[in-house]
Amino acid sequence: MKEYHHALHKVSGKVDRFFKKAFDSVCLTRPSVDFATLKGSPIMITSSHRSQADYFLIGNILHRIGIDNLRFAAGDNLTNLPVIGKWFQKWGAFPVERHRSSNRSYILRLCNQVSSMLEQGDNVIVFPEMGRSYTGRMLEMKQVIIGAAVLAQERNPEIRYLYLPSTVSYELLPELSYFETLLKGKKMRAPGNDMVRRGIGNVYYFGADAIAFLKFLLGHRFGRKYGNVYVDIGDPVAIDEIVDLAALRNAKASNEFWANRTAMKRISTEIYRRLLCLFRVLPVHIVASLLESHRACSLSSLKESVPLVLDSVRTEGRNVKSVGSLGAAELVEDGIRILHRMNAVRKRNNEIIVRNDPIVRYYAATIEKV
Repeated sequence: MKEYHHALHKVSGKVDRFFKKAFDSVCLTRPSVDFATLKGSPIMITSSHRSQADYFLIGNILHRIGIDNLRFAAGDNLTNLPVIGKWFQKWGAFPVERHRSSNRSYILRLCNQVSSMLEQGDNVIVFPEMGRSYTGRMLEMKQVIIGAAVLAQERNPEIRYLYLPSTVSYELLPELSYFETLLKGKKMRAPGNDMVRRGIGNVYYFGADAIAFLKFLLGHRFGRKYGNVYVDIGDPVAIDEIVDLAALRNAKASNEFWANRTAMKRISTEIYRRLLCLFRVLPVHIVASLLESHRACSLSSLKESVPLVLDSVRTEGRNVKSVGSLGAAELVEDGIRILHRMNAVRKRNNEIIVRNDPIVRYYAATIEKV
């Protein structure tokens, strides 16, 4: 076992205890596969990305179920944080400079870096959206990070490289109220801006994350909990189950990355589909989708509309484990409860009044087409 595996193992129990304090419950759904039987097959864990908590929530769960030698692709806004950033790097995190995701030389270097980790026997957790979704809608998959496994597979055809799709769905997203500030900082720190503007952007970007993260870490001491969180892990899938690398390879390309670009695109599309179908639809998502276009809606109207939304998400193959067995009244009540805790709605007689449009839109965005 590698050094960062032992470092993670030492804190795993403390992390478990923290999550029990921070959330009402952590609900895990995983495949029946024995991961010990896959030790000869390096795994790229592809996860949805909604919160800073994803890193150590997913990582600690994977560690507990037997996936060792984990590395984490973490945004530099996290790895650069004082003290906390050093902890994460000790546990296996490596920085990703998201603001350079359009820089060709950087993404090729990042792709090779992750590929080398897989070739050295590491199991790598990546967030192929290359950043948190600030809208609630799943972002386009970035081929560069997913493509690292393709390069490792081509270089080592005798080894079976796997993808493992995973998603995390939060009832109460810890940093949701800070997204507006984070987005402002992200735009200001873009490479095209002058030094002063980028500096101010860094203050907004890193400052908002630091405050949100500290509030999350300390919230339980003040009686603050973040509802239930759902971690859904799909079935592992080998690269050759998705594409035929040899058939798709462009022999005239200038390097191995561009030679395998078609395969990377197809794999990205498939990973997107799997993640979208795995991401759990919660009562708050259903209710928010019904409230999104209304400033006010009666309880009776919400209950009457629930079956239509449920039929739609079922038809699209979405994960309805948390809503499929609920009656309309129970589902609406639960969804309103979460929105009320986020100060996004209020009740007036028999009506639900929207107070915070961005939060309602965020939760509603989960109900999207496959």
